[in-house]
Amino acid sequence: MNFKEIYLHLYLLKTQKNYFLIGVLPFLLLGYSTGINFFYYLIVVTAFISVLDVRSRYIDFLKIRKNINNENYMRYVNSMHFSPCRRNVTAAAYGDIKFIQKIYYNMGYRWYHMLPDDIHKRLFSKKYWKAAMFRKMK
Repeated sequence: MNFKEIYLHLYLLKTQKNYFLIGVLPFLLLGYSTGINFFYYLIVVTAFISVLDVRSRYIDFLKIRKNINNENYMRYVNSMHFSPCRRNVTAAAYGDIKFIQKIYYNMGYRWYHMLPDDIHKRLFSKKYWKAAMFRKMK
């Protein structure tokens, strides 16, 4: 594994850690300030979901990394724009993170777009959870 591969793996872990903290920190503060144990259970559930999400994003990374080249990168850019995790995976798999982030910026996505597109329609669908948590390696 060369330096660029290590950098891309660290980039993915850093972005996933940031999304995890955004999801966990409010529950942690509520549990600490109120003393209610219910919020600590939410942290455990959020951590479990985050681990499954990291696993699925890593499988996406490997799949895209194996198939992406300079001619077909827009196919992956257009198909992975629904959530920030997937946008970061596409950028890391292509290797030129700034170039892909500029494409997503031109598409209208900013750093504060944390929730997936149309979350209210997708959140309760089986397809969403299968793609988000239980992606299989082929």
